[in-house]
Amino acid sequence: MHPSRMLRLKLQFILALWLMASPALAITYGGTGGRPAYPRPDNPRTTDIFVHTLAPGTTQVEGIDVINNEVAAKTLMVYAADSTPSTDGGYACEQLSEPRDDVGAWITFGWPGQDQDTAESLSPNRDEDSDGITSADEAALKTNPREADTDGDGTPDKAELDAQTDPRQPVVITIDPEKKILLPFTITVPTTAGVGEHNGCILIQEKKDTSGTDQGIAISTRTGIRVALTVPGDVIRTLRIVRLDVLPRPPGGKILHPVVRNDGNVSIDATVKVTTKNLFGWMIKEHGGEYAILRETTSAWNFELPPTFWGGWYRSHATVSYDSNPMAELGKKTTNQTTITGPTVGFFLAPSPMAWAVYAAGLGLLLALGLVLWLIAKRRQLIEKTWVRYTIKPNDTIQTLARARNVSWKLLAAANKLKPPFELKRGSHLLVPPTTRVSKPSSANKVSRTPPNRQRPRRRKS
Repeated sequence: MHPSRMLRLKLQFILALWLMASPALAITYGGTGGRPAYPRPDNPRTTDIFVHTLAPGTTQVEGIDVINNEVAAKTLMVYAADSTPSTDGGYACEQLSEPRDDVGAWITFGWPGQDQDTAESLSPNRDEDSDGITSADEAALKTNPREADTDGDGTPDKAELDAQTDPRQPVVITIDPEKKILLPFTITVPTTAGVGEHNGCILIQEKKDTSGTDQGIAISTRTGIRVALTVPGDVIRTLRIVRLDVLPRPPGGKILHPVVRNDGNVSIDATVKVTTKNLFGWMIKEHGGEYAILRETTSAWNFELPPTFWGGWYRSHATVSYDSNPMAELGKKTTNQTTITGPTVGFFLAPSPMAWAVYAAGLGLLLALGLVLWLIAKRRQLIEKTWVRYTIKPNDTIQTLARARNVSWKLLAAANKLKPPFELKRGSHLLVPPTTRVSKPSSANKVSRTPPNRQRPRRRKS
């Protein structure tokens, strides 16, 4: 095969369908799409999803409205496929070229018995459409015995059978502008189907014209509807929170990444919340929403927590609420609501550059204040160790004592905790610096320099 053709075929299905849990799921793309033809009034989810509880061996008749809202006619391919979990545990659909082993294989387009009724009016050994398949075999295959190409995809039924592809899918239909076509189909649950939920998809994809040159790239988009079938029995509905990761978010902030595991055998619509608070317990942000968590899968979400101006330490914890009633149906809630709580995770958010400047200025002020308080404390200790007790005498004032002791009167007042007007009471006591003056001894106390009992030598006359 030509390399450019291989590249084109690979890229034809590059945009896969991602069907999430929101009831407001868009089911059209570029003006084409579809919706369930027979929604149930008791379940609002059936306007977007085919929801049924079917026992093994039973058949359900259904239909899909294929819609063209564009101003030109469109040729569309409609086909069924199995579901597959996405990388984060969400809902996705397999490609047309992939084999169908579950719900995708249970869906047949056309009414029950349509092909068989047609075949019964024909000779079983004849080949009415000259496609190399007898009418009896066509009845067994549920293909159209009067059309060599049952699904209208341009490949005869015999060629598709030889290639081990489904000759009934994709169904190719052309829809006029701003019109819709009801395409019936049946769901037949095999007798060997296991208990619990099984998921598949019905997909709608525009048929591209691949004739002509191999040059260029053809990109095809598709839309679809989820098919959720529950086989009754021992239904288990239980969730658990695996962990809550806090990841870096370039260029700043964090990614809150809760991981939840569905250990049951049916999908569960769960309300997931991640609450972030600061160290004072004040709410900073609450992330979350309602999501479908598929059976026996692990789902994860990324919630962005942008950087804050002040930054600091924060704590986040996750909670998950869901209906734990085994009889609950997808899209319908009962009163059996269960809430589980995950671990609390602490983390640090870096402040903004302006906040760092404010913090630096505040830290400088605190350091300066601390130094001042330290100096005051040291001075107080020095006063208590070196100053002496003084008894107030008449005519003493704070100023005269300060001058006599060679100290500031303000310091003297502060050391003794005096308050204005700084009046001194006779006989009270103050702490004052020790005096540095040395008083001269009186004449009565003077000591003779002449040694005792020693006469001054007489002077001889010459």
